Amino acid sequence: MNLKQIKNYLDYMEKIEKEILKEFGIDLNDLKIILIISNNNNTISKVEAYKHSNLKVSAFNIHVKKLYKLGYIHKERDVVDERTLILSTNQKLVNKIEERFNLIKRL
Repeated sequence: MNLKQIKNYLDYMEKIEKEILKEFGIDLNDLKIILIISNNNNTISKVEAYKHSNLKVSAFNIHVKKLYKLGYIHKERDVVDERTLILSTNQKLVNKIEERFNLIKRL
C-alpha cells in the first residue's frame, strides 16, 4: 500500500466516522462494540466482547456505558452465573447501520 492509498483509506474512514456520528451519535469504537455483539448472534459476555475489542478496559467500559445509555445495547446478568454480564443488541439497529454504510459507499 502506497502513501496515496493510505491517505484515501484514511479519508474514507473519516467520512464513515462523520456519517456514523451524525446519524447515530457514536464513534468507530462504539460501532466496533456493536459489531462484535452482532457477529456473535447479537449476544456476548462483556468479557468476551472486551477481548475482541482491542481497547483498554477503561475505554471499553466507557463505550459500553455510552451505548447502554443511548439504548443501542442491553445489559443483563447471566441466569446460570450471575457474575457474568451479557451484552446484547437488536437486529433492527444492526440493519440500520448496514443500510447507512451502503449509502456511504455510494458517495
